[in-house]
Amino acid sequence: MISGLDLPIALKTSTSILMLRRARVDDLPALMKLLADDPVSASRGDRSDPADMPAYERALAELIADSSNEILMVVSDTDDPVATMQLTKIPRMARRGSTRLLVEAVRVASEHRSGGVGSAMMR
Repeated sequence: MISGLDLPIALKTSTSILMLRRARVDDLPALMKLLADDPVSASRGDRSDPADMPAYERALAELIADSSNEILMVVSDTDDPVATMQLTKIPRMARRGSTRLLVEAVRVASEHRSGGVGSAMMR
């Protein structure tokens, strides 16, 4: 867990209030579906194929165990997956030892795109 990241938190979009929380192991099928739902990810081999689950299980377990990484989920009030992103804390020597936060693998379910979810996640 990245220190200083106080979760869960509410995310407000123009049409709804969603929850941003840490991903859990039981979120794996939803994470796989969100990755596969993105055309760029899908073109790079991310599929929601049960045969790929062991590879994704290993990756998720490693990320959850690493205190420099977070896999986050955005869920509806009924805990339905809406979006995900990965955060990686990077310590640096530059700028007097400052820390950088890498944001990647931001994926919003196709039915929720263009609704302000991604912007709310970045805020």
